[in-house]
Amino acid sequence: MLSFARKGNYQNVDVDIRMLVDKCAELFLPGTQSGITFRIIDDGRKYIVRGDAIQLQQTLLNLMINAKDAMQSNPDSEEQILTIRIGEPHAMGIELDPPPEVKLDSRRKLCAIRVEDTGIGIDEAGLAKLFKPFSQVDASISRKYGGTGLGLSIAKEIIESHGGSIVIESEYGKFTRVTINLPTANVN
Repeated sequence: MLSFARKGNYQNVDVDIRMLVDKCAELFLPGTQSGITFRIIDDGRKYIVRGDAIQLQQTLLNLMINAKDAMQSNPDSEEQILTIRIGEPHAMGIELDPPPEVKLDSRRKLCAIRVEDTGIGIDEAGLAKLFKPFSQVDASISRKYGGTGLGLSIAKEIIESHGGSIVIESEYGKFTRVTINLPTANVN
C-alpha cells in the first residue's frame, strides 16, 4: 500500500475495469487459503475509467486482502465467500449522486466495483474510524496479518482523486461490503 504515496507519477490511461479485476484475481488467488470461494460477477458491460491503473489495482488488491484476513478471522462462518461485483451502482441498490465536477450522460456513467466477504464484519465503532490513518478495527488482526492502518485511508484518497467514492457497509459477525464508485470514460 505504501506505493500509493507516489505523488507526481500519476498515469492517466484508459482502464478496463473487468481486466483490472481479472488481473487482481490472478495476483490474489495464489495467496489465498483453501476453503475460500472466490467469484466475479459482472453485468456484461465493458466499463472504462480514466486514471492510474497501478493505483486502482493496488486499491482493489488491498480490499481483497482485507476481505481474506476478515474471513480467516471468522472461523465460525459456514462458508467463506469473496465476491467481486461490477456494474452500475443503482443496479446494486446503491443510490448516490456523483461529485459536482463529474458530468454524467448516456455514455458516461458510474461504475461500481463491490468487494463482498463473509468475514467477521465490522461493528459501528469500527466503521466510524475506518478511513482514519493508522487506525485498525481489531488490533489482533493487525498483529496476526500485519498492516499499519493506512490502507483504507490511502484507498479513499486514491478513489476520490479519480472522481469517485468508496462506501463500506457491514454487519458484525456476518459480512462486509466495500463499494468503489468511479465515473467511466464510457460504457459499452
